[in-house]
Amino acid sequence: EGSDGKETIEWIQQQHWYNGEIYTVVASADGMAAFLMARENIPINGSLYVLSTGIGYEMFYPGGAYRKGLIDNWVDETVRTEDVEKTLSAMRNHDTFDEWWKDIDIRGFYQNIHYPTVFYSGWYDILSMGSIITFDGYQKESLSVNSHYIVIDPCGHCQKVADYYSSDLVEG
Repeated sequence: EGSDGKETIEWIQQQHWYNGEIYTVVASADGMAAFLMARENIPINGSLYVLSTGIGYEMFYPGGAYRKGLIDNWVDETVRTEDVEKTLSAMRNHDTFDEWWKDIDIRGFYQNIHYPTVFYSGWYDILSMGSIITFDGYQKESLSVNSHYIVIDPCGHCQKVADYYSSDLVEG
């Protein structure tokens, strides 16, 4: 998926309406895919990662133990019905930090980040710890040290946060 991002950015750069600036706004699994663009050092101007993480293994296997109830329910609610079993099977077949997980891990690539980033997560989000760890890496090791922000709301993963705020604060 990282190469898809690179090809998309290159296509945008060739368009007559391209003004020299590219920003990404991504959420959840799409956010995980966007971290792959950072691994490939694709030139963009800034990112907003909503409810996502640049690491995977520790979110699914903290201390090496699979979070069955949490992960199975999350996948069931967020993955297309026809892909649920394939997705769960893939994660269960990779119960160690092997190449499958390393391919989606941003650690070791923070030096490719040269743009400001905002992370947004929920206190009860399945990916919140990964968001915090990834934010910390960006903040300390990227080329744009101390130009990143993180917002943690009181909700979970992809909940309708707008219900909790007045209409003049949140659009949507």
